[in-house]
Amino acid sequence: MEGFIALGLVCNVLQLVGASWRAVEVYKQFRERGTAKEIEAMLYATQQVSECYQSLQDSLNNDPNKIRLLKSNVDLVDLAKKCGGVAHKLRELLLTLESSPATRQRTLAALLKGYNAKRRWRQVEELKSELDQYVKVLDSKILVHLRYVSITEHLKIDTRANSVGSQNMGSIATQQTNVGDSLSNVQQRLVHEILDGNTRVKNLITALNDETTRHITKEHLVTRHHTTQEIDRLLDTQTQDVKLDHLIKSLHFPEIELRQNSIEDAHRKTYEWIFDKSIGLAKPWSNFFDWAQNDSQLYWILGKPGSGKSTLMNFIVQDDRTKAALLLRSSDLPVLLLTFFFWEAGVDLQKNEIGLLRSLIWQMLTSLDRTARPRIWSDLIRQKVAVDTPTIWTRKQLLHLLSLVIQAVPSRLCFFLDGLDEFPALQEDFSAITEILAILRGKTGVKICISSRPSTAIERLYRTCPKLRLQDLTEPDIVRYVEDNLIHDPETQFLHQSYPNETADLVKRVVAKADGVFLWVRLAIHSLLRGVRNGDDWRTLSSRLEQIPEGIFNLYAHMWRRMEADHPLYAKEAVLYLRLAQRYLDETLVVYAIAGDENLQRRYLDNLDSLKVEDLGGSIDLERSRKRLLACCAGFLEVHEDHIIEEHYDKKHLSTLQKSAVGRCPATLNRLLELRKSYRTFRVSFMHRTAHEWLRTP
Repeated sequence: MEGFIALGLVCNVLQLVGASWRAVEVYKQFRERGTAKEIEAMLYATQQVSECYQSLQDSLNNDPNKIRLLKSNVDLVDLAKKCGGVAHKLRELLLTLESSPATRQRTLAALLKGYNAKRRWRQVEELKSELDQYVKVLDSKILVHLRYVSITEHLKIDTRANSVGSQNMGSIATQQTNVGDSLSNVQQRLVHEILDGNTRVKNLITALNDETTRHITKEHLVTRHHTTQEIDRLLDTQTQDVKLDHLIKSLHFPEIELRQNSIEDAHRKTYEWIFDKSIGLAKPWSNFFDWAQNDSQLYWILGKPGSGKSTLMNFIVQDDRTKAALLLRSSDLPVLLLTFFFWEAGVDLQKNEIGLLRSLIWQMLTSLDRTARPRIWSDLIRQKVAVDTPTIWTRKQLLHLLSLVIQAVPSRLCFFLDGLDEFPALQEDFSAITEILAILRGKTGVKICISSRPSTAIERLYRTCPKLRLQDLTEPDIVRYVEDNLIHDPETQFLHQSYPNETADLVKRVVAKADGVFLWVRLAIHSLLRGVRNGDDWRTLSSRLEQIPEGIFNLYAHMWRRMEADHPLYAKEAVLYLRLAQRYLDETLVVYAIAGDENLQRRYLDNLDSLKVEDLGGSIDLERSRKRLLACCAGFLEVHEDHIIEEHYDKKHLSTLQKSAVGRCPATLNRLLELRKSYRTFRVSFMHRTAHEWLRTP
C-alpha cells in the first residue's frame, strides 16, 4: 500500500508544480507587457502555488494512518516546501510593486523609476529564477520517484503471487481490483498515463488538470441537480403548507371557543372525585378513571339543568390527570383532547352540525406538527377532497373530510362533547349526531365523553354505555362551596362565631334544598350574602332561605317577582338590558353603558357639532353602569372580565390617536385608551343558559 500512498503524494506535488509553472508563464507575460494587470495575474498565480503547498501539507497532517514516508517521499515534500516558500516570498514582493488605483495603467518603465523600484525588481528576477530551478528539480524527482514506485509495487505483487501459488491468484486479482477501486479518479488517471508510457511531468500535469476539470464539472452537475430538486421540494412543501393553512382558516369561526372560554373554573377542590378509582363502588354509576383506561368508547355524564355539567367537562379537559389516565393504556401515540361545547343561546355555528364538524376538524388539523402537515395534505386531503377551500362548507363535505382526517391524525383521540341536549337538530333528525358518532368511533382507540340533560330524544345513545348522574355525586362539593362562603369567608365569619350551631344547620338546609343543582346553590348563597351585608341576623337569614323555592326555574320566577316588587322603577331599564342580552349574547359593558343612558345619547348625537375634543369619553361611567345593570336585572345578567392582551393593537391605536387632534389633549387621550381597554375587557352575558331559557319560556 506504500506505493499507492506515494502515488497520492505525487498527485499533490504535481498540482503544486503545475501552479508553479503557471506562475512562471505569467511572469513571462509580465516581462513582455510590464503593466499592473500582469502584476495582479502573478499575485494570483503565486497564491495558487501557496495554496497547493498548503493542500499537500494538510493531506500529510490529516492522514489517519500516519504511515512513515519513504526517503524519496520526504525529498519530494522538502522540495515542495521550498517551492512553496519561494512562491510566498515572490507574492509578498509583488504586493509592494502593486500600484494604486489611480496609476494602474502605468507602463513598466514608469513603474520601475527610482532606486527602490529597481532594487525590488532585481529581487523579483532572483526569486523567479529560484522558483524555476525548484520546478525543474521537482520535474526530475517526480519521474524517478514514479519509476521507483512502479518497480517496487510490481516486485511486491510478484513476490506475493509466488508465495501463495496459482490457486490464490484469483484472490490476489480481486485485492488488486479493490485497491484500484480505492484510488480516486485523479490517481487512476495518473496511473493510466504512466502505464501508457507518458512520463513527461508536463503531460502528467495536463492529464491531472483534465481529470480534475471533468470531476469538478460532474460534481457541479450532480450538485446543481440535487440543489434544484431540493429547492423544488421545499417550494412544493411551502405551497402545500400555504394551501393547508387556507383550508384550516376556512374551518375556523370567531365563536369557535367562546362558549368554553366563558365557563367559570370549578370551585377549589371540587370535582376531585371524578379521578377517584373507588367512586363507582358505592353507587350504580360507572367510574370515569376506569373508563379512561379500558376499551369502552363512550362515556356519558347526565345531570339536571344547572347541576354543573359544563363546569365538570371543562374541569376534566383542563386537568393533566385526564391525559395521564388515557396514556396508561398501551400505546406509543400521544393523546389529543378535542372539545365542543354546544350553546343553544349562541350563534348557529355554536349549536349546529356544521359548527361541530368544523370545530373538530379544525382542532385536529391545528394539532399537526410540521412533519405531519405535508403528508396529511398531499397524501390525503389534496387527493380525496374535491374542493380545497370552499366558500361555504356543506355537511357532506365536512363529513367526508372528518372521516379522512380522523384516520390520518397520528394521535389517540378523546372527544368531549358538552350539552348535547342543546343540539336543536336532534329534535327533528336523530341521524344528525349518530352519523358523526359513527365516524368518530370508526377509528381504533377513540374515546368519546358526552354530557347532557336526561332526554328521551337521546336516551338510546346512553342507555347501555358507562355513565354517571352528576347531582348524585356533587353533595360534598356543594357542602364545600357553602361552607367556604358562609363559614370560612371573612365577611361571614362573625355569623358562625356568634351562631355556630345555627350556621351549621343553615349549611345543611342549603345543601338539602339544592338537590345537587350547583347553580341553585350559587343563587341562594348570593341572596344570603346580600342579607349578611344588610345586617340580617340568623333568624332573618333563615327566613330568607325559606322563601327561596326549590328548583332552578322556580328560583328564576322568584327572582323575577322580587325584581318587580323591589324595583318597579327599574322595569324599563331591565327590559332594555335583557333584550340586549338576548340579541347580543356576549356584548361589551360599554354598549350597555351607552344604551342605558339617554342623557349621554343626546349629548353625543344631538350636539355633535359643538362637541369638544376635551369632552370625548368623559361622560361614560362604566362602574355606575355595572352597578345599575346588576341592580335592575336581579342576577339574570352578570359582568365578567376577558383578559385579552392585544399589545400590537394598543400600540397601533395609540399611534393613531397621537397623530389626531386627540393627541394634543393628554387627558382625553388617556381616557379613550382606558375606555378602549374596558371595551375589550368587560363583557355582559346571562349568568347561565337556563336563565336565558326561562326568559324565553311563555
